[in-house]
Amino acid sequence: MTKSLNAGRAAENGVMAALLARHGFTASKNIFEDAMGYFSAACRNQYDPKLLFFGKPFFFAKPGIAIKLYPCAVVMHPLLDLLLSLVQGHDIRSDTIDRVQVTMSSPSALPLVYKRPENSLQAKFSLPFAVAIALADRAAGLEQYTDRKVKDPRVADLMERTHLMLVKYARNGPAVVRITLKDGTSYHGKTAKAQSSDALSRSKIEEKFRQCAANKLTPRMIRGLLSYLWSIEELKSVGGITRLLRAAWV
Repeated sequence: MTKSLNAGRAAENGVMAALLARHGFTASKNIFEDAMGYFSAACRNQYDPKLLFFGKPFFFAKPGIAIKLYPCAVVMHPLLDLLLSLVQGHDIRSDTIDRVQVTMSSPSALPLVYKRPENSLQAKFSLPFAVAIALADRAAGLEQYTDRKVKDPRVADLMERTHLMLVKYARNGPAVVRITLKDGTSYHGKTAKAQSSDALSRSKIEEKFRQCAANKLTPRMIRGLLSYLWSIEELKSVGGITRLLRAAWV
């Protein structure tokens, strides 16, 4: 549960800091570099001043931030890209699969601590579940990472057919997947790096946004937000965005 809590608390702290600043709350004006400041506490003042700047170019624009297409440990994202490509490209039906072999580096597999997850939270750190749900649903979105899917007999059967082999090479090394069907046919492939944010199509980014917003926003509100967000750099005010978001909590 702390995986989501950490991100939520960070966002909460950012909002609180902005609200306090707006109301005149004061603090050290040299909070980072001060002898008793943040860098002293975090890294004993071992930092490169040349890397510290605020304003343009904004780091979230260049080099950019990573957008996670799948709601699971990031080490599995290249694997999911490959699995979905294989199952869709070869039209592999889940009921025809005899065995799935995944070869991955030991360091990459460290976060994958649940061989047989009992709920959706554990499923985020389970390689057998990631493989099984991608093969069963040909998708790996928020609708797949649910308690109901974890207990689905079809998914459970595919997890039993999934086998992991660990090898000793670099953490970022490629994983190899081999899918063997009951008739002896096999398909295999090697992972590339996960798709970068720059390479993601607009449609994939919008689909991930819809998945995340669907529980709070109506389809019409989502369309309006997407329209605003794609042109946010040209907006004179973010009032339209905040009005839509406020409406979601009324």
